Amino acid sequence: MGNHPLIIHVPNSGAYTRHKALVRQGLWCSSDLDYARLLGNGIHLQHTDLTGYSHVLASREGLYAIGLGGFAKISDGQFFGVTVRENAIYCFEALGPIPSLWPHYGRIVRYDLSKKEIVSAAVVVKGLPNGCHQIDFIGGDLFVCDTYNSRVLKFNAEFNACVAYYPWGDIEFQDFTAGYPHVNSLVGYRGVIYLMLHNCSSHTGRNSQLVQWQPESARLGHELTLAAAGCHNIVFLEDGQAIFCDSDNGALTDGRTTIVHIGQMLTRGLSVDSEMIVVGSSLFSKRDARRTVAGEVYFLDRQYRELVRFSVPAAATDIRKIDGKDLSLTNSR
Repeated sequence: MGNHPLIIHVPNSGAYTRHKALVRQGLWCSSDLDYARLLGNGIHLQHTDLTGYSHVLASREGLYAIGLGGFAKISDGQFFGVTVRENAIYCFEALGPIPSLWPHYGRIVRYDLSKKEIVSAAVVVKGLPNGCHQIDFIGGDLFVCDTYNSRVLKFNAEFNACVAYYPWGDIEFQDFTAGYPHVNSLVGYRGVIYLMLHNCSSHTGRNSQLVQWQPESARLGHELTLAAAGCHNIVFLEDGQAIFCDSDNGALTDGRTTIVHIGQMLTRGLSVDSEMIVVGSSLFSKRDARRTVAGEVYFLDRQYRELVRFSVPAAATDIRKIDGKDLSLTNSR
């Protein structure tokens, strides 16, 4: 299957209408574009030995392995969502210099592991909208936050079928008057799928929301408005408490109060296991400049005390534990 990825062209919900004029003006042309990857199934691998690294960090500048001792770059590219199934890491990668101008150049890449080594890699899905964010396996299906299109995509376990769900109807990208939610994170917990609505708080003045969703009924359920803004990530702890990145305030929150203040930069990317919490942090920048923004990674113990902090040459978009023993992953329970 590695040589024959599923090609999906899920019709846009109109999210990119505002950018069509820019595309016509030729802004799609850039020397930064990797045509081998765009037109084919090319994958760049740099560091494949993951010995000593516990987590994988996605960013617009590349995919990294990270651990208490530092980091190593696995691959170039613009990566957003990451998940783990069995002995493989799956990533959503957006191709093109400016993702919002390239509607159908997103793809899912699988990195196959043997012990602590990446032994092969393959494109399993391509032709996806470029504005997707977090991904996760819920049961055997892969769910994808198609953020810019305000919908959720579901792929079956074999990646040969896709269903698109529109919980908010047909909303254009950043149409705030229509209630554009910027859904960026998801997780399944006790038979319910939870979605994080970022709500673009700095533009709308609306705090982020946690929403229950049942794809079978295509309905949204209970909605909780958080005492936090611009949030990312959803992690349910062992006792059922949920924690999130209160990104705009540089903190972790339970939705009511701040659990721990990380720093002055935005928090994004959250992984929790039985011993550690790993959080990404970065400066805020305009969307088209975010590939060049550096960041930091914080390793905390389960009492939220700092163990290690170091800089990375990228702003984290997601963080997951390589062995899959990660409460941010639905199937880890």
